[in-house]
Amino acid sequence: EKMLARCLSDSVREAILPLLKRTVSRSRKLRRVAEEFAWGIRLGRELTGRLFSIEMIGNEDLGYTRLEENKIYVTPLPILRGERHAKDVVQALILHEFGHHVYHRGEEEQAIWSAAHDQGLGRLLNLVADEHLERNLRALDVTFGDRLKRLAAYAFQHSKKELFVLELL
Repeated sequence: EKMLARCLSDSVREAILPLLKRTVSRSRKLRRVAEEFAWGIRLGRELTGRLFSIEMIGNEDLGYTRLEENKIYVTPLPILRGERHAKDVVQALILHEFGHHVYHRGEEEQAIWSAAHDQGLGRLLNLVADEHLERNLRALDVTFGDRLKRLAAYAFQHSKKELFVLELL
């Protein structure tokens, strides 16, 4: 179970999963993930007016989305690892990805994203877009702001502390 929760390789996770016995603890964690994803589907419908699905990811990414899909991708690892404030972190990841669909989806926006990627500025635009959507989500609901602050703290603890500017460009 520790290897499953801590490893970064999807292929290792897939090899380990069949070897694990079902336990009450594991079932409880999976139920918590399902509850948060169900919350997210309801939230997505409320924020966007569309029905989305949420797919679990298990690599080093926290989450991502493709604006041409009605699907977001989010890691459940904070819950599976029993991290502090795991529920808020996963909810904030879901909220963040829906923020892209609320504030950065559309034909005109897609043209801007495409141009930024073509010029090698996609990651920098994403950084600016992240700040934009989180500021707007905080204005919608104070509880969104609380969750997003917990996500920022979690992301800071679980990411590289230094980033070269060229990585953004």
